[in-house]
Amino acid sequence: MAYSLEGPDWLRKCLAPQSFKVFSLIGVFFAIGDILEMQSMSAMDGAVYQVLGQSKLIVTAITLWAVKGHNQTALEWVVLALIVASMSTFVLEDHNNSTRSEASYYVSQPQESLFSKLLGIGYVMFKVTISCLCAVLADKYMKQFSDVPFYIQMAQYKIAWFTTCVALAYALDWEGELTQFGFFHGWTWSTLLVTISFTIKGWCTMYLLRSLDSVLKNIGEALAVIAVYLCSILLWGKAFDSAAFLSMSSVVLAVVTYTLVVRLETKNKRLMYMLVEIQDDVPFVSAPAPSGDKR
Repeated sequence: MAYSLEGPDWLRKCLAPQSFKVFSLIGVFFAIGDILEMQSMSAMDGAVYQVLGQSKLIVTAITLWAVKGHNQTALEWVVLALIVASMSTFVLEDHNNSTRSEASYYVSQPQESLFSKLLGIGYVMFKVTISCLCAVLADKYMKQFSDVPFYIQMAQYKIAWFTTCVALAYALDWEGELTQFGFFHGWTWSTLLVTISFTIKGWCTMYLLRSLDSVLKNIGEALAVIAVYLCSILLWGKAFDSAAFLSMSSVVLAVVTYTLVVRLETKNKRLMYMLVEIQDDVPFVSAPAPSGDKR
């Protein structure tokens, strides 16, 4: 895309030092987040991962409070606490269901399953922390380098992003399968579809960070949790659990509530700033002094 739109000068623009060193570093952290996402997906169900992924709101709120001193309102902290409680309920319910289904044929399986889930939760939380940091940096520098076209920015991201992913894939290949059979060994049509979907998702996410409202992005990702859960039932035959579905719905509604509260607080602050500016621009006219009585 960069070559077709920029012509022979595309490589020089992609490797422009001032922006390349910034976006390539962010791309490295994005790649680490992708590896952690794959590790967590191998340790838990996709719907559970999507629910735990909503903890990015909590991590972002704490980061803003610690780094920038941007405190949350009392209502926002209450909704964040509700999100934590809802996610904890969902994870415990999911673990209890899996424990009941597995305890009938192997006694030690629930303990191993619990360790696997805790490991997966650790992967998710680490991934969420990195993603929040990358999102803040990407939002800042994509707007700061707004003179650089979007596709050039994406190329600068992906050069380091792809290189880091390949390097980590070989570094984590303990059994040497990549060296022995090649990088594309074991790829199927489903693997190709997942790759295409991740590519589309990555481009859409970065475009939202550059151009649109992050509040709408968070609402869309929250609603996608229910879609993932329903797809796991319709396409992969997962049994429907009403308690888990209600717990998941409470997480989604809490996330939507939080994002709408944040938007309302932002609008109120902007309105107050506008009123202050209007008040400062209005000239002060003193009242005329009362005239003395004429006799």
